[in-house]
Amino acid sequence: MTAHLSHLDAHGKAQMVDVGGKAITARVAIASATVKMEQTTWNALLNAEVAKGNVLGTARIAGIMAAKNTAQLIPLCHPLGLDQVTIEFDTNTPCTLHIIATAEVLGKTGSKWRP
Repeated sequence: MTAHLSHLDAHGKAQMVDVGGKAITARVAIASATVKMEQTTWNALLNAEVAKGNVLGTARIAGIMAAKNTAQLIPLCHPLGLDQVTIEFDTNTPCTLHIIATAEVLGKTGSKWRP
């Protein structure tokens, strides 16, 4: 079975999804990443000894800014007024940084993604 791609019309041409008639719904998007590093890098990160400054604080700001600019970064994405964006870091595993980004919005958005 072929999945229906909402951003393609019946002829395979790219289109922006019409959300005009959709109800306002609560949506949450969560993305995560894992970054592994050498012990010396890990120590510098945890001890705030990186010459360029606060790595995690800068990464948090960059993540929030990226979420706010999603419509400029992803083709055919509707601009949405985000209600909340959080960037969390888990440093409980040695030499491994787990990053969890969460964005929340109440708005008219496209259909729920289904694999």
